Amino acid sequence: MDGFYDDEPPRIEEIKSSFNIFELKQKLREPGSNHPYCIQLQTYGYFYWLQNQVLPELTFHLVSTRKTDVEDLPLQLNISLYEDWLNRRLDELVEEARRSEKRTLRRQKVASNFTFPFENPRPGQKELISTIEEGMASKDRMWIQAPTGLGKTAGVLFPVLKEALSRGQRVVYVTPKNSQHSVAEDAVIRFQKSGSAVKALTITAKSKICFKNEPLCNPEYCEYAKDHYTKVAEHSLVEVMARKKNLTHKVFKKLGEEYEVCPFELQMEAAPEVDTVICDYNYAFAPQGIVSRLSANGMGQTGKPNLVVDEAHNLPSRGMDYYSPALSSVVLDKMREEIRELPIRFRGEAEEILDDCIEAIIACCPDIPTDSKNGSGKNRSSKIEPQVEPFLEQDLKLRTFMSRYLDSDVEIKPRDVILRISFYWSEFTDALEYIRDPSRTEFFTTFSPHPSGGTVKIVCCDASKMLQSCYNDYDQVVGFSATLKPFEYYSQLSGLESETVRFEEFQSPFQKLNRKVLIIPQISTKYSERERNYSKIADAVRRIADLRRGNYFVFFPSFDFLGRVLDCFHAPEGFTILRQGRDMKRSEVENFLDHLKSEVA
Repeated sequence: MDGFYDDEPPRIEEIKSSFNIFELKQKLREPGSNHPYCIQLQTYGYFYWLQNQVLPELTFHLVSTRKTDVEDLPLQLNISLYEDWLNRRLDELVEEARRSEKRTLRRQKVASNFTFPFENPRPGQKELISTIEEGMASKDRMWIQAPTGLGKTAGVLFPVLKEALSRGQRVVYVTPKNSQHSVAEDAVIRFQKSGSAVKALTITAKSKICFKNEPLCNPEYCEYAKDHYTKVAEHSLVEVMARKKNLTHKVFKKLGEEYEVCPFELQMEAAPEVDTVICDYNYAFAPQGIVSRLSANGMGQTGKPNLVVDEAHNLPSRGMDYYSPALSSVVLDKMREEIRELPIRFRGEAEEILDDCIEAIIACCPDIPTDSKNGSGKNRSSKIEPQVEPFLEQDLKLRTFMSRYLDSDVEIKPRDVILRISFYWSEFTDALEYIRDPSRTEFFTTFSPHPSGGTVKIVCCDASKMLQSCYNDYDQVVGFSATLKPFEYYSQLSGLESETVRFEEFQSPFQKLNRKVLIIPQISTKYSERERNYSKIADAVRRIADLRRGNYFVFFPSFDFLGRVLDCFHAPEGFTILRQGRDMKRSEVENFLDHLKSEVA
């Protein structure tokens, strides 16, 4: 309880803060409201009544986070109605506990019969599995370097998953890119084909799976968010999902459309039912991650889930990116034309807020001395100590405006400009707490001038402290990559102290005699020399492919480089060219990979 007043009758008070307390008040006053806040306060009152047989008065004290507004709202406690709700909820909890116990027993049974899916593992793969098993037995966190072709994914996931299942737990498998999810999915399918009844779920980002133009989880805006949990319970969708072996975005979208529920939230509710959750780094390591929802425990489980970090060499840079937001006056100014297309009642105020945002950024520009000899200095980025308050004030204005904007009858279209500005700005202001803390030496702020303004950027040069706490949600942690040396460098920047990590390295299973390395001195791929080498590279690829029929991959450091070489390339007769596109949709990537698999087969 936030407050108890020993009056006649006694009074229990619960304090709640909200951006818009009048909107919250309206929700709490709805007849028969089962709002979580109402249930919480009524529960306090019910406990008091049980102990003292005196019915207390219940009061909400609502406090605005944007100004000094406060409101008091009384709440009635009807013992009979509350006990009806309580009995229903207790029945649900009993059923959840039974399902959790059943799930734990199923996992332990799977672990007892869990076998590696290949009769003849590749050289080094057996040693990899044995090493991980030894490390887990001694509770060591492991950082493993193993070359491409060893079979790292299956070799790592097998022992980590088996150990987790034996405790009734599951594995969270994270990758730096969504396109790499399929590798882990394929490994799970291999386990299933070999007779193991393991289940897997792949999480798709909210922006990519949402049915609406903008992923706003507001029941008044989104019919899929409205009564979501009620509809899930009525149609027993958790049980439906629990019966499936592999849960992908297609499954969640189909169920979401059929029952008009949120497909992203369905993923979260299905997560406890599966044995492997495959997702992007940000779900485990980003500031607004949902790791707590992925690592929640159930009945009969021992310890915590296990974590597998694929392509672990990417984690330090990704971690720094999570904590390095930027605001550009140029980016904001480009949104001006879209603002001028808003309904007239919002247009003027929105443009005024935009001007204030741009002004707050430009005000960070320092007085940079110019080198009189070459005029340099004006275009250089420089370290600054920005005033925090102007950014927070603008954030408050944007939130207030966005609240009224969303409450209106305006149709929210894809990439809505008001939402983009608000989220763009709030991502930056959320990170301001780090530069306000003088002990945070791993952060600094820069200003990069531009002829029409500039960019202010919070730079995180070491995210290890923030990443460190993320590992606490897991029992075993195994990170692996083909390029993970020096080990101490990558482990420390990933938030793991070197003395607490076991480092292991494995050699390629392929004989060096079978590897042909060609160096063509007449060709350069230097950036400054590419223009005159595009046709030479294209000709070299054509001549090599023409020597022996087969399948060839050609890798480029950028899409522009790829396109320029391809413009000069003439494939030998009988060859088909497949080209990876920039910003390919998930379905296009899947079709691309399926085509490659069919051609290889």
